[in-house]
Amino acid sequence: MMIDEARNILTDCIKDIWISSKIKANCSVTESLLLAPPHDDSHITKKAQKKINGALFEFLASVDRSL
Repeated sequence: MMIDEARNILTDCIKDIWISSKIKANCSVTESLLLAPPHDDSHITKKAQKKINGALFEFLASVDRSL
């Protein structure tokens, strides 16, 4: 799979997680969202963060990249 295609799939997946988790804030896919655990003032639940992390690792596996 090409990296651009995989990146688009990852972004769509994160947006779906965002919507299904009913997070009120705007969805912005950043390095912090992908790599950092949510902090107390974050709008992201731990459950949503786990799903986002899972999507990130699926992306990395599909493009044969590592962190």
